[in-house]
Amino acid sequence: MTPHASAIVAAGIDLVHASAMISYFAGLPLLFVRRWPRLTRTYAIYAATFAVLSLGSRPIWGHCFLTVLAGHFWDQSGFPVESREWFTVRLAMRIFNFAPSHHSVSLAADIAITVFAVGIV
Repeated sequence: MTPHASAIVAAGIDLVHASAMISYFAGLPLLFVRRWPRLTRTYAIYAATFAVLSLGSRPIWGHCFLTVLAGHFWDQSGFPVESREWFTVRLAMRIFNFAPSHHSVSLAADIAITVFAVGIV
């Protein structure tokens, strides 16, 4: 794969990652306001899958598997070291010109997963 193609794949993975995270956080209220039972059920299945994959990949790689996968393709592309940073940190840097610590990103994910667990009950 050419460096350019690797960069495109890495950016695509980052886009999927961003979409997954936004969907996860935006859908959390559905678990508490059960006005649309089908949508709530669909979201609950999605969120459970997201939480299992996210938590399951942490003991193996230390962070989300999508970060690892995108990092591999960024490495293949030859882009600067910044692209090897966690996706959430890079996203915050681009949007807010602020880089949260890895600990704070993990803590936010843990809080979101806890909110999900409470909402699902």
